[in-house]
Amino acid sequence: IARDFVSSAKFRKIEKLSLQTKSRAMEPSWVKAEPQAAESGDLSQKLVEEGMQSTKSKKSKREAKGNHFSKTLFFFQCFTIFIIIMSLAAIAANGLTIYEYTKEKDIQYRSIILRVYAISFAVMIILTEIDWRGFMRYFIFLDNWVSRGISYCFVGLITWDQDATYSTVEGAINQTVSFILIGCGVFYAVLGIACMKTVKETELRSVADTQVED
Repeated sequence: IARDFVSSAKFRKIEKLSLQTKSRAMEPSWVKAEPQAAESGDLSQKLVEEGMQSTKSKKSKREAKGNHFSKTLFFFQCFTIFIIIMSLAAIAANGLTIYEYTKEKDIQYRSIILRVYAISFAVMIILTEIDWRGFMRYFIFLDNWVSRGISYCFVGLITWDQDATYSTVEGAINQTVSFILIGCGVFYAVLGIACMKTVKETELRSVADTQVED
């Protein structure tokens, strides 16, 4: 019986030492380096400080991501808004021109039909700029910025009334809008040649990845 008792005591002692060794191995490195501080009650304080530092680090990372501002995307957004405004102005200009044609004795039906086409293409520009996928699926060529720029130039040309002058409000609107649309088309084509669409898509993916991580 004495031998069994001694063996049992030794087994419990070995098991206790094994558990202490395992718990010691799981302790942070600073606890191992400062055992006296851990034994004196500073262990809980160290853990609290470590948790606060981790929280501050995560918070600073989130703030850095939240403050991410892409000048490239801001430029393209402003450009898109400007083109949409010019497209609405083109619709108004062509509408005014159609109204002027209807007041003439000899109604120029060919010119009216051309203006209706111009209004339709101006609506097409708006749908393209808001990137409506349902529309873009049938006009895939507009995904290419060079083709898009040429299309915008075409809309500007058919909006342009060569007989209009800046002496009238209708003529001034017509001339200004048509020239601006032609300029936007040329600029879009240059951006396409410079592969700026790839730059825009890269920035959009970067912003999307940042939002997912947040």
